[in-house]
Amino acid sequence: MELKWENRMNTGVFCFDEEHRTILRMLNFVRELLTNGRRKEASSFIAQILIPYLVSHLRHEEEVFETFGYPEGLLHARSHSSIEKLFESFIPALEEGQDRVIKHFQAVAMGWLYGHIEKTDKRYGDYFRELDLLDKVNEIPPVRNEFTEV
Repeated sequence: MELKWENRMNTGVFCFDEEHRTILRMLNFVRELLTNGRRKEASSFIAQILIPYLVSHLRHEEEVFETFGYPEGLLHARSHSSIEKLFESFIPALEEGQDRVIKHFQAVAMGWLYGHIEKTDKRYGDYFRELDLLDKVNEIPPVRNEFTEV
């Protein structure tokens, strides 16, 4: 079953919404690889492309928070630190080709993506909107890769 973007996930911050959509497309690509029996490629893709992109997304959010003085930025960065460590802890098992770790990674990544956006990320969109900074923030381009559609 393909993961779909839902409007309720929009934060209002263009670059981060696009990065979240890119992560969703990448998770769908992993699902497609697995459906086609390409487990080794799925493992390599997660370890070498998806996890590094996730980390670059987290760093990008933190840079923007610092630039625009987002008051919850430090707390948000702490949550990033813990999820980043968790994502990176999957890499050795993925590189060893442990099949069960792919499913576990998918569950963690999907739970984080949906939960973190709705519980935490929407707050920065509200903050930038309330301070009339959204237009300025929306000038920032997203972190790109071959799954970025912009």
